[in-house]
Amino acid sequence: MQTSAFQESVLGLPVFDTHTHLNAPGRSLAAGSFADLGHYFWLSQQLQGAGWKMEADADDRLTPQAAASYFHAFRQTEGTAMNWCLRRILRDLYEMAIESPEDILAADQRIRERAANEAEHVREICRRGNLLRITQNLVSQASFPILPELGVLVADTLNGPVEKFLQDPTDEAVSRTVAEINESIDTMAAAGQRGARMDWNLFEDVGEEAWRHDMLDAVFSRLNGHRMFVQIFMGMKRRPQGSFPQDDPRRVTGLIPYFQAYPACKFELVCAAAGNSTDVVQAAVMNPNVYAGGLWWYTFRPSMYLRTMQERLEALSPMKSPMLASDATCMEWCYGKTMLVKTLIAGFLQTKVEDGWMTEEGAVRTASAWLHDAAAAYYL
Repeated sequence: MQTSAFQESVLGLPVFDTHTHLNAPGRSLAAGSFADLGHYFWLSQQLQGAGWKMEADADDRLTPQAAASYFHAFRQTEGTAMNWCLRRILRDLYEMAIESPEDILAADQRIRERAANEAEHVREICRRGNLLRITQNLVSQASFPILPELGVLVADTLNGPVEKFLQDPTDEAVSRTVAEINESIDTMAAAGQRGARMDWNLFEDVGEEAWRHDMLDAVFSRLNGHRMFVQIFMGMKRRPQGSFPQDDPRRVTGLIPYFQAYPACKFELVCAAAGNSTDVVQAAVMNPNVYAGGLWWYTFRPSMYLRTMQERLEALSPMKSPMLASDATCMEWCYGKTMLVKTLIAGFLQTKVEDGWMTEEGAVRTASAWLHDAAAAYYL
């Protein structure tokens, strides 16, 4: 399929990734083997749904048997977005395609060879994807020695006090939790941090409404005082049986009083549930300090991207809609998921230009805001 000049211009735009899991302990910034790419959580989950069982020998090198098993499941999931991403990663960054089990073994060898010169490889990935900023949520993982300007910290420090509270929830514990929240935010502000991350799932697990209100008021009033922003990750429930998207019609509407009470705090809503994603758009329309964030967990799918782009284009300034939260665990997956989102944006906006909905110049501005400019405006 031929790519238009407009699509090429979108594919080359700079990127601000608003949520990743890079630099984890014991994990290199770039992939060290095929397993780092082929066993990525979202792809792995889909492969396992097709009957695949993870196999590797003691030193993590793939055996021919493991490669054959992987290849069978990979072919079975060819239509999935994560399969597309891996194929794009291998094609663009390693000049390879998976057409047989032997190709998987050869890819493993080539990935290990590239990993031996990690700094050069990471720079090339960033160059090809035009990856300018990558957000981390842990202080220990926000530093990128290879490219110091790459890392952006939006720390999830606020979650710790709430997790501790949920272990022993009492009236007395609420005041201690509020004090810890205030201290955490003051410390973040003193360190020059511009924003914080919240796991909304934790706050929803606080059973008493009065307790939850006291904690949320402490968070938002303190952030408002420091003129900081907050990333609120919502719409996903973790359970022992697994994690699932869960809509709640009161979830976003229940936050409106806080949006209105604290106008100096910018609220970025990052949602995993399809129904609440529509509520997020309306909240951003109604409130100048609310932003519709990236598509997370179960909304990171082409069908949801297309629906979400239509909803946001109809109602929102693109500068209120940072679109990319890759959840990547290595630089290659940051690249692969970025290229998927860029491809979807390019195709969607090209139809809008062809339909006369907007000019090509306006479409490029929109894509640039979705991919980079919106986040850069308040993260940096």
